[in-house]
Amino acid sequence: MLEELYAFRLEFYTPEEESLSYQEYESLDLRKLTIACMPSTFCHFPLKALHNVKELYIEINQVYRGFMRFPLFFHNLTNLGLYSINSNWHLLAQVLNHCPSLQNVELSEGTANGIREDVHENWEDHPIFVPQSLSLQLKTCKLLNFLGEEGELLLARYILKNARVLQTMKIHCSDDPKIGRELLLCPRAGPLLHVKLLLNVNKLCKYQFFY
Repeated sequence: MLEELYAFRLEFYTPEEESLSYQEYESLDLRKLTIACMPSTFCHFPLKALHNVKELYIEINQVYRGFMRFPLFFHNLTNLGLYSINSNWHLLAQVLNHCPSLQNVELSEGTANGIREDVHENWEDHPIFVPQSLSLQLKTCKLLNFLGEEGELLLARYILKNARVLQTMKIHCSDDPKIGRELLLCPRAGPLLHVKLLLNVNKLCKYQFFY
């Protein structure tokens, strides 16, 4: 059976509920799958078919919002790449809450190709709870396409403040010293934390934190 799935630009229409195609669509079983890499996902892929994966890289755009109807927990998932999250606090919190074993996460406002959509939601409307995977499991975090906007800084603060065992955070950002100064002021929950700012021109910023 299939163990690794690499699919680019998935795009198809969901069948009508009464049709045989819909029943086949809903019963899709990929229980042997361990890795799923699905950039540019433009359809409602049945996420329950991926419930056993250990690594998942997926794009969540305006068309695809399957994560908002999480059908189950991803108990084996340790590595997650979530792209085009579009400043959606509640989506991110829900994803983290349903991945109790998550250790490494990569987040991007833009797509896997670096394209940023118009933002319709606001990071300021943040969740009041902290998922256990964030506070007790997350070890590494990478933020891509980081422009230093207020909502993005709120996201970075939220992670730094609540990730107690976080060891490394890498932020791919624009060449703006203000971003480094802002992050220096962020409260940090972890006793040992290494934060790197990586410029878009592939130069390493000087801001590194050790605790």
